[in-house]
Amino acid sequence: NNSPDAVQAYFEALNEQKLSQKQRISLIRSEDRDGFPALYIAMQNNSPDGVEAYLNALNEQKLSPEQRVSLIRAESRDGLPALFIAMYNNSPDAVQAYLNALKEEKDLTIEQRISLIRAESRDGTPALYIAMQNNSPDGVEAYLNALNDQKLSPEQRISLIRAENRDGTPALLVAMYNNNPDCVQTYYDFLVNYNHLSEDNLISLVRADWDGCRSEEHT
Repeated sequence: NNSPDAVQAYFEALNEQKLSQKQRISLIRSEDRDGFPALYIAMQNNSPDGVEAYLNALNEQKLSPEQRVSLIRAESRDGLPALFIAMYNNSPDAVQAYLNALKEEKDLTIEQRISLIRAESRDGTPALYIAMQNNSPDGVEAYLNALNDQKLSPEQRISLIRAENRDGTPALLVAMYNNNPDCVQTYYDFLVNYNHLSEDNLISLVRADWDGCRSEEHT
């Protein structure tokens, strides 16, 4: 219900309890009967205040890096991360809140950070790819704009913007294939106004070559 005060009160009460680490993680994750974690539901329903309150409260919990990553990722039983479902549902406020909070996480390795931003499903589909495929332009815009504030190398940033699936198909190509003009326009507008790309990288992203095609050309 996007109730940050309730989230904060819940975590404060949790901190006062003597719990095993397993019990604490289970209560933080707070799955419903169908196995959907609380953070997943907040992302799905585009509840940015609840997302922000939840992720901020995690900072005060004594967790291992792996436990923290798992709770931030907040996968469903089907292996869909919370950020993935927010992009799928075109929930821009939740996407922005999530990525802004992620920026403040100090204890993540760069590999963990990239994995959380990429937010792949079990079949290797990135969150940005699914949003481009499903014509979710508001989610695409929020995601791409939030990348500006992440501490990433140019190569890492380009890889996340390209957002290839396991077949080597980039996000822009699938949006073009599916005739999703709003997403295509949003993506192009971002690239044109993005100052951190070389001309070669810009051309490469706009061309949106399929890696499978490039591989076949060399066989």
